[in-house]
Amino acid sequence: MVKFSSAKDAACEVTTKELHLLVFPQKLKEGTRAIASHPEEEFMKGVISWPGEYDFDGIFFKGIGQSDGSQVSYVADIEGVRCAFVDAPLQEWSDSDIEKLGAVDVLLVMPDKEKAVREFIETVDPRVIIFPGTGDTAAILKALGESAETVSEIKIQSGSLPQDTRKVVVLK
Repeated sequence: MVKFSSAKDAACEVTTKELHLLVFPQKLKEGTRAIASHPEEEFMKGVISWPGEYDFDGIFFKGIGQSDGSQVSYVADIEGVRCAFVDAPLQEWSDSDIEKLGAVDVLLVMPDKEKAVREFIETVDPRVIIFPGTGDTAAILKALGESAETVSEIKIQSGSLPQDTRKVVVLK
């Protein structure tokens, strides 16, 4: 089971039995498992911030660089759930970058321009969309024609993903 929960000073926190990960934290700390959306010049143990392939305790992360590598998004198979993590500003995604994402079960996407977010979501077509509680999600939800449940955490198992519908949540 993968748990996505709200986190102070980060987009969210992802936890499993083996993993405790901060997604897009505002401040990086050495030794804290985290993925950062902008490359860090100084190496920090436990932090991924560059495009490439990484292994966190047997969980394989792929960093996808955009804007000449100045922004990084991630995809990972976590306990059978394909998760994508995309920060704002939302970049234009090439077909090859979309292929690198593959079939996404859960998409954590930061609020940004509603048209860009809507088009990206329509292209990726995830089963679950998670918006962090930061930013204006009302306009994005309206553009998507979706309603969202506001929660402090959501637990997802590979066999419990919605099949014919989409679940949208906002982490508070």
